[in-house]
Amino acid sequence: MIRCLSSDHALCKTFELVAAAGSAPDDFDALFAPLHADPQDAIDGVRDMANMPLEGEPQRVRDDLDAALAHHNPSATAD
Repeated sequence: MIRCLSSDHALCKTFELVAAAGSAPDDFDALFAPLHADPQDAIDGVRDMANMPLEGEPQRVRDDLDAALAHHNPSATAD
């Protein structure tokens, strides 16, 4: 999980980690490179279902999204 933080190929990508038996991969860039990037300025991952409109999310979730967006882009908000 920590290796994704140092791979440019993991930027803006949503993925799930699953433990499996065997040795760890050596080339993490090769693991992350084929993944589809999340849509620009989207609040969901690339293959997430659009099943909850933003205005339907609890206020605490919208506040967290606003804080995350402000951290990455000070002029953006989720609302």
